Amino acid sequence: MDYYLLNIKLDDESQVDYWIDEKKFAPIFYGESTIKQILNNKSDLTSRRQSIAFLFCSNFSDINENAIILSIGKKYIYFFKQKGKLQELEIYKRKYKNVEKKSIPKGFRIEILKKELIKEIPLILSSIKSNRQMQASFRKINYIGNIFSINYILTGNKQKVNSFKDYLLCLSSLEFETLIAKIFEEKGYFVPAYKGGFLENIDLLCKKDGKNYYNTNQINNGRKIL
Repeated sequence: MDYYLLNIKLDDESQVDYWIDEKKFAPIFYGESTIKQILNNKSDLTSRRQSIAFLFCSNFSDINENAIILSIGKKYIYFFKQKGKLQELEIYKRKYKNVEKKSIPKGFRIEILKKELIKEIPLILSSIKSNRQMQASFRKINYIGNIFSINYILTGNKQKVNSFKDYLLCLSSLEFETLIAKIFEEKGYFVPAYKGGFLENIDLLCKKDGKNYYNTNQINNGRKIL
């Protein structure tokens, strides 16, 4: 089974509840580009936007029984699968900042498998969009912690974790940083905050004896601990 995240946002506003819960339709927009143009790489989209739109259209050009998609609304998270064929709806017109805009919704009818309150699901899943890579309109979910969470919510079955490393992969980024902070605190460090905030490449600040302790050569996946 493949898992995907669909972020339905238009003009800086989430449209998830409207499209998924009310219309039962999963769309992407990308201006007036058509499905045919996207699949044939003939759209006028930037390379990044074209690749995202192509991922969506190519995976659902035929009804995909092996895909589960999730979208996060204001209060609920929705799990659904494709029910109808990929199609284009009528041009969606609206005004944004006094400018008339047009988009062709490209998507398909859906069957909602489950609707859960965001506050009731594992943090690793509810905070999935804290990863910048997952903020695009459509992304495949490959992270094992997210997949475990999805399977648990949909089946109710406790997921089997084979190693301590897998346990760590089931933590959200915030939970992982909190764990590391607590480990440093137990070693006598002062941790003023469990998040680095907007400090580039810094997740945690740790001090001991009035000094910052860090090793600028000790970088793991682009992150370092001060």
